Amino acid sequence: MKCLTILNNQESKVQPSDIDYFEERYKIKIPEKLKDFFLLFGGSRIKEMYYHRGESLDQVCDILLVKSIQGKPSCESIYQGHLSYGDIGFIPFAIDSGGWDYNVSINPDTYGQVWVDKFDSGEETPFEFVCNSFEEFIDGLTEQEKDF
Repeated sequence: MKCLTILNNQESKVQPSDIDYFEERYKIKIPEKLKDFFLLFGGSRIKEMYYHRGESLDQVCDILLVKSIQGKPSCESIYQGHLSYGDIGFIPFAIDSGGWDYNVSINPDTYGQVWVDKFDSGEETPFEFVCNSFEEFIDGLTEQEKDF
C-alpha cells in the first residue's frame, strides 16, 4: 500500500492494546492490513483524501481512532451504531466531511471490500460498494479533487 501524508499533529494515536480491546469486546478479527493502517494513521487527517470511482468522488476527512475517546470519531462508536441497526460485518476506518463512514467488510461473501455507509441518504440499504479491496482504496487515494 502507498504511504499517505498526515496533515495534523496526532493528539491521540491508536495503540496495539486498543485493537486488542476492540477485537475482544466485539469478538471479531480486524484484517492485518487494517490493523497496520490504524496504528500508523488512526486519529489523523491525511493529504490524499479523494478517491475517484467512475462519476463518483469519495472524500476521506478523518481516519478513525479504534477505541472510543470522548469527542473523537472512533471505529468503536460507529461500530456500535452499526450493531444497533443490524448492520454487521463492516469495520469502519474513516469518515467523510458529512459523517458517512468507510468500512472494510469482514462478511464472507464481500471480505476485504470497501463500502461506504450513507446512513442518512434515505436509501433502504445505505451501504454502497466502493472498491474490491482496502489496498485498492488506499492506493487510489489522491490529493486532487479532479484529475485533468
